Amino acid sequence: MSDKNKVISAKITEATYARLEAYSSTHNVSIAAVIKLFINALLDGEIEVEKGELKMAVDPIGYAVSEDLDTPFGKKVDLRLEKLRERGYPERVIEMMKEQILAGLDSQIELLPKKYDPRRMRDDCGC
Repeated sequence: MSDKNKVISAKITEATYARLEAYSSTHNVSIAAVIKLFINALLDGEIEVEKGELKMAVDPIGYAVSEDLDTPFGKKVDLRLEKLRERGYPERVIEMMKEQILAGLDSQIELLPKKYDPRRMRDDCGC
């Protein structure tokens, strides 16, 4: 197989393009990079398409998604998101909210020093 780049095209609605553009600008990546990431995740088995809907094959912290591998943190998040399901919110909105939570965690992690230093983690009073 050749390492030459191939160009593909797809027609999408203006609304979808606007969402894609907003996502790419929020995460500071190009639209092409977002599409490449999606394709790679799909081909690597990280996400799956089931009945026309996207489904994560692996949860964001690397555990296989299944009923018997629930974590306490995951259960707490799901309990809160269940309130949205009860209000009739679609799963795609709930999935977007999960992604926002993870993006927030990622950004907080990036703000922390690369290596833990207990001296830097003291509170303001120096205790």
